[in-house]
Amino acid sequence: MLICHSLSPFSFHNRAAYTIGFRSWRRSRQCRQLARTGCFEQSKRKMTIFELFPWLLAFCVTVMSAAFFRRLGFSAVWVCSVGLILGTVSWLLYVIGGKRLISGLERKKFEREKSARERWIYRAFDPTKQYPAEKNLFYDCLVCGNTIPSLPRRNVSCKCRNIQIDAGSGRIEIRDHAKVRLFSY
Repeated sequence: MLICHSLSPFSFHNRAAYTIGFRSWRRSRQCRQLARTGCFEQSKRKMTIFELFPWLLAFCVTVMSAAFFRRLGFSAVWVCSVGLILGTVSWLLYVIGGKRLISGLERKKFEREKSARERWIYRAFDPTKQYPAEKNLFYDCLVCGNTIPSLPRRNVSCKCRNIQIDAGSGRIEIRDHAKVRLFSY
C-alpha cells in the first residue's frame, strides 16, 4: 500500500525519508499522481464480505486448531506452526474449491441455456401489422441479448430499450425491427 507524504521529497522534514532511499520519495510521487488523476479513491476500495470470508475462515481455523493442540499439551512453537499450516490449507481449499464450484456452475448454466436455445422455433413477423402476442411467444433482442415474453404481467423492456412492452395496454414498441426476432418453445 502506498504511503502519501504531504511534503515534497526535498523539504527539511522529509529529508530523512529521502536519505533512507529513493523508494519512499517514489511512493509519495505515486500518491500525488494518483490524487491528481482521481484514481486515489479507487485504490482505497473497501473489501466486500465475500472477499474477506476466506481470510476470516483461515484465521478461525488457525486460532481454533492452535487452541485445540495447546489444550492437548503440545509446545507453543509446534502449536503455532501447525495452526498456521492448517489455516493456510483451509484458505487454499476454499479458494481452489470455490473456483471449481463456480466454473462448474457456469458450465451447467451455459449448457442449460444452450439446450433451451436449441428448442427455440423462430417465427417471422410483419412489423407493419399488429405484433403477435401469445403465452409461449418471446421477443429476442439482438442488440443486448435480452429475451422478453410477449405477454408480461408488468411493463418490461430490454436493457437497450429496443423492445418495450406495456402490460396494461398491451402495446409493444420496437425501435429497430431488424434487430428483433420472435420465437416460441
